[in-house]
Amino acid sequence: MFYSLHETLKRLLREKGAFDALDVDITFEIPNRNWVSTLTKPTINFFLHDLEENTALRKSNFAPAVTTGHATSSKQVPRRINLRYQVSVFSSEVRDQNELIWRVLALLMRYFELPTELLPPQIAELELPVNARVSQPEDGPRSNDLWSGLELPPRPSLLYLLTVPLDLQRTIDAPLILSRDLTLINKPNQAIAGVQLTIGGIVTDKKGEVVTNASIWRENSSAAGTTTNELGQYKLNHILHGELALRIAVGNSAPQQVILTVPSDSYDISLK
Repeated sequence: MFYSLHETLKRLLREKGAFDALDVDITFEIPNRNWVSTLTKPTINFFLHDLEENTALRKSNFAPAVTTGHATSSKQVPRRINLRYQVSVFSSEVRDQNELIWRVLALLMRYFELPTELLPPQIAELELPVNARVSQPEDGPRSNDLWSGLELPPRPSLLYLLTVPLDLQRTIDAPLILSRDLTLINKPNQAIAGVQLTIGGIVTDKKGEVVTNASIWRENSSAAGTTTNELGQYKLNHILHGELALRIAVGNSAPQQVILTVPSDSYDISLK
């Protein structure tokens, strides 16, 4: 459910707030030091730090009975769960960081409910709104306390509260998956749709010299990018089979577009 709900929040920012994927990433990671060190462009982060039942909205009655044939059944009304997020922006430029958090604040305050057309089916079919609001300090821990626990210096951030319906009587048939390991076998002549690969190679300039500290990211994707190391090497995870469009920026130069085919024998990149 959380993945689908987070996709809804991404769509809200992309479609209603015009946060372009080429310019800004949107993530739901724990913002610790290790994570921050992997960022390659401005990033809006929703950190889910607490959830609890909204007892003020709890209803102990049952939904209207439904008769099927000779049988009549009824079930409990869904519970309402508060999800608390700390929303912050990470950028190497303080001006960009402040401008982005202001735009995020204006967008989130515009919607008292998440738009129905953006909701995932498993929530929309419950026919209850997903209430949304920018929270007050009394709704949760102070922002400085959260930053202290994450061992990061404070930055402008806001508390965002979603109230999501939860059907207690729904049966979940899917297996429980807590983590997933991928065994990667690169077979160019046996491409399988949906298989994800980790690819990597070396970036060189037109003289054939390795390019260090180059930023690489996927076009039209909010997935995190990467940078080349001191040997000019890069690595990208969760890549699907097919055509892969990348953008590569070196220093202050304009980004170059590179098209790769996945899978291939080599993912080395030679810049023009």
